[in-house]
Amino acid sequence: MVFIKNKSLIVCLFVSLLLSACNQTTYTSIKGSFVSTLNLRDSSMTFVDRAGEPFATWKFDTLYTGGILLADDDRMLLFGNQLEQLDIFSLSQGKVVQQWETPEGTTNALYLKETNEVVTANKNDRSLHFYNQKGKETKVITVGKYPLSMQEHKGKLFVINYKDTKLSVIDIQKKIIVNEIAIPTSSTGLLVKNDEIWVGGHGRGNKPQSNVQVYSAKTGELISEIETPLMPVNFYHDTRHTYVVSHGTNAVYLLNDKKEKTKEVEIGANPFSISRFDGKMVVAGYDSDDLYFLQPDTLKVWKRIKVGKGPFVILVRE
Repeated sequence: MVFIKNKSLIVCLFVSLLLSACNQTTYTSIKGSFVSTLNLRDSSMTFVDRAGEPFATWKFDTLYTGGILLADDDRMLLFGNQLEQLDIFSLSQGKVVQQWETPEGTTNALYLKETNEVVTANKNDRSLHFYNQKGKETKVITVGKYPLSMQEHKGKLFVINYKDTKLSVIDIQKKIIVNEIAIPTSSTGLLVKNDEIWVGGHGRGNKPQSNVQVYSAKTGELISEIETPLMPVNFYHDTRHTYVVSHGTNAVYLLNDKKEKTKEVEIGANPFSISRFDGKMVVAGYDSDDLYFLQPDTLKVWKRIKVGKGPFVILVRE
């Protein structure tokens, strides 16, 4: 009799696990190189190959507002500012493989090479949350109001507090604030290079921002301004050039090492994100639902494709 009860229990457990597996959403397996867009208005992700052709679309039941690739390049972390978990997808398996508990209010995430950790910014508790690779929260640091843009640079983590007037600088190893730099409120878009901190933004009220503000990473002083109208909100930097996306004028600017504008192009409608893929610059137009491929030296359009509705974040795997 005992044997029969145990056997019944095993069967019940097997059926339960089978039903659970069947209920989990699975997506097209993603292998090889890609550029993808996380599309906010239709809760989807579009994957595009080196030829500039979409080859897969993942449709989500959850509203994700951002994401990053993790160190192994197979796991992808997606978050939403109204979610209480970080969903970890395996691209090769096409499914969620982990869920990390996190408080509601996540605005951004970043993989930290220095410590092999993930840090998230949270607008509700005005804090940074640090996680190890198993999803265990290891540290929480309070910064400013609405932490948003983040970048790792030379052992430091730079954080723009969007609804505040300060940029927080964190020692990544010690997990402490080592500096705070005065910046305008509503700042967004961050680039740290050559001991300089480039800060973009929307502006305040009815006065939109027209300049990128450049600060000294050592002293925190404002050292220059670069006219890149209107509302510069994102950057990309390589060994030769710096690219600035200004969504108020639907413009991408190419700057040389002297901070001089050498090229500019008007593309899409309301661009936010820029990256590099297979030797081309890629820019997403949020309101035009397209992805532009640009020649890096001339900004000439190589290709334009339709993606999902409201492409807001670009992820690249090469």
